[in-house]
Amino acid sequence: LRSLGISVDEAKTLFELMDVSRNGSLSMSEFTDGFTRLRGLANGQDMVSLISFAHKMSRKVSDNLRKIKFFSERADVIQERLDVIGKKMQIETGYQERIQRRGKTVFKSATMIQRVVNNLDKDRLLKFPGLGTPQ
Repeated sequence: LRSLGISVDEAKTLFELMDVSRNGSLSMSEFTDGFTRLRGLANGQDMVSLISFAHKMSRKVSDNLRKIKFFSERADVIQERLDVIGKKMQIETGYQERIQRRGKTVFKSATMIQRVVNNLDKDRLLKFPGLGTPQ
């Protein structure tokens, strides 16, 4: 292949062009005829084969482009859904942060109220020792 100027990447294409029977393998006849055609000028049959191969590859490319477009559109839909979920999570996180801040404020207020009540109880016991401790 190297002496013919055919790269390794082109070998598969060459194989498909030489596989006239389209059975996935080359017979001795297909192999020798294929290389004989490579040395000389292309004839009508070679051109028809090449055009047929080009059309086949064109259809494959078109099919693959359709699949890529489909998957790209699906990925866009998934991304949109993830964006919505992300926004909802940000909102929920904001709610949770506000709830935590409110909880801390309420706890602080409750602690202050408890201190005031304890101080009032101490004052009551000092000023009115006969009343005793509340049950």
